Amino acid sequence: MLLFFGVGKTAPGLLIFRDRQARNMTSQEYIEHIWPAVEDANSSAEGFSQISKDMIVVLGDNRDPPCTDKGSIIRSRTYVEFADEIENAYQKLGDSVEGSLRFDEIQLQQFLINLCGEHFGLKLTSENSDFYSAGLDSLMAIQLYAHLKGTVL
Repeated sequence: MLLFFGVGKTAPGLLIFRDRQARNMTSQEYIEHIWPAVEDANSSAEGFSQISKDMIVVLGDNRDPPCTDKGSIIRSRTYVEFADEIENAYQKLGDSVEGSLRFDEIQLQQFLINLCGEHFGLKLTSENSDFYSAGLDSLMAIQLYAHLKGTVL
């Protein structure tokens, strides 16, 4: 079972209630397992509503959402019951601990070019490249900020 979250937030997320058959998988293994389906859904979604790996919260197989008698998730109660997990996802996205890497200006420019290529598949040719013309959208910008904050001092 899954539930989208993030109305009024900087990025959408996904709560995944892990199936008991996947109890031996780590959260990261589970995300990698479902990632092709997420990518497929992302391909037909607007950029601002796409789900990133950072915003997928995989819960243990012993955690179930509140449901109706027919088995539908009761969204409002689920958001309240899993508020801590949802908030932790946003904390990791934007408020990660400061990083420790230090660069001079030229090194930082090259780091950004490489990061955008490796993490987002953007082809930036120089420090003067236009991020948005290369395909950077608002969700990617938030992820880029979070990554930089977590790695660069």
